[in-house]
Amino acid sequence: MRSVTIPPACVGRTGDISRNFSASRQFGFGWKLTEGGMTNFPVNYSVNVESSLLDFELDQKKQQRTFSSIMSDIFFGDKFINFGQEHAVRPEEFLQHEAEHPESLQHQEIPGRDVHLRGGLLWQNTLTRGDLGKSAGWNSNVNLSMNFG
Repeated sequence: MRSVTIPPACVGRTGDISRNFSASRQFGFGWKLTEGGMTNFPVNYSVNVESSLLDFELDQKKQQRTFSSIMSDIFFGDKFINFGQEHAVRPEEFLQHEAEHPESLQHQEIPGRDVHLRGGLLWQNTLTRGDLGKSAGWNSNVNLSMNFG
């Protein structure tokens, strides 16, 4: 995403320019650790990475560069694809327990149960305040449900 915001100027003051030029990418996969048994464990993993491309937008004289020169730096420059400086990384894991009853017990009143475990991390860097703009955190949830019926 590339955008420039120029707010209206106040009396005796010029307008500030706020620039946003960023890239984001996501990756995820799901995998069944076990399948076809009384207990099955599918696992899902995903990661979301956001980065800033502002370093590509201006030249050394702080003048806006052309779109083609920016693209030549992003693609096939010193890297295959240069995504700029990463400022947010969010990996997340999800493990689920699926219980299946054997056919001999299918018609009896046995409660079904599900267990869901989810965990995630977060790393952020505002890129403007040095070490003061960096943060990291984590979250997790455990859900247990039982179905009678």
